[in-house]
Amino acid sequence: MSDVTIEAKAARPFMCKLCGKTFPTDLLKTATLIGANPQAKLQQINAILAAPMKHLQKAHGYELSWAQVMGGEYAGLLAMNFFQCDAEIVEQQRDYARWKIHTLTTRVAITDERITERIYQTYFEYWKTGRNVVNANPAEPELNIEQRATVATEEWMKSPLALAILETMKTMRDVLQEKDRYVMTDGPPPLAMPAKDENGTPGPAV
Repeated sequence: MSDVTIEAKAARPFMCKLCGKTFPTDLLKTATLIGANPQAKLQQINAILAAPMKHLQKAHGYELSWAQVMGGEYAGLLAMNFFQCDAEIVEQQRDYARWKIHTLTTRVAITDERITERIYQTYFEYWKTGRNVVNANPAEPELNIEQRATVATEEWMKSPLALAILETMKTMRDVLQEKDRYVMTDGPPPLAMPAKDENGTPGPAV
């Protein structure tokens, strides 16, 4: 469990990913309004974002405009979902907007290496359990169980079954992540932090 308190987390400053400028936070503004009505929560959010939004308007107008356009597309997508329309161009635009939102808000990107690692670890633990519980052999030195499990797992990972499982998992991942369904030609803008000086401080910010 982390030793960082909720108050300490709330007190951390906001930092612009585009230029490194920081904005101090106020515990009274960042405190969660439990049970508050939607209007009160909206006012709280507006108070927290007031200074950062002014910074975006002044220093990063293009990025702010892009975010506003994306917000409009999301609102349009939600509105379009109330209607049934078989026109191909409408359905394509609806799906493209949905895909962009999905791509921009995906929390985790699962790599081929991560899939291989998980399958490897699963078989590794399965082999050790089977040797210790089902096929235990007193003549085999117990201290070598990890080494023997490693050899067995590496050999199994080359088998047709392991390769088929890997391919199936990658295919399922590709379907869920929709990585290459479209090409996003209208964003997102790059989030490139400015170079830091010798003290580790980001470059000048507006």
